[in-house]
Amino acid sequence: MSNIAVRLSNAETNCELLEIVKDIEAHTRDSPERSVSYAHCLGGLFSNSSSLVRKGSLNSAVIVIATTPGSWEDLIAAYRYAILSPDREVSQHAITFLPQFVAASLENADSLIKAALEAVTRHPASSSIHIHVSQAMEVVKNIGFFKLSSR
Repeated sequence: MSNIAVRLSNAETNCELLEIVKDIEAHTRDSPERSVSYAHCLGGLFSNSSSLVRKGSLNSAVIVIATTPGSWEDLIAAYRYAILSPDREVSQHAITFLPQFVAASLENADSLIKAALEAVTRHPASSSIHIHVSQAMEVVKNIGFFKLSSR
């Protein structure tokens, strides 16, 4: 078990979790190629009661997904779970990261956007949440256009 995993399992408060997440974020930014080792620790934090813990873990996950293709299936599944969370706050917070997740993992864009649309139907959302879904769709449109035009 990695040092981070041990620290996470021993953390008793959200303050302790936040410190660990900050360490993960720093390591992920400094050395994205080595961040794969933290990937298994991040998914469970996407639904944490603390928005700061969620934010840090989601930021780190986007970096892991963008820099280490093929190592993120569990992160995408955990992210989809957070989007579809019965907790409205968790769900909507996850949706605010949708454009970044879509850009980092275009092959999962369709399922992530569908999950977000299901979530905003289930949990009435403010217009700002709908904007994130629209931005994710725009990312798909722009990247898809770029890929087609570069052939």
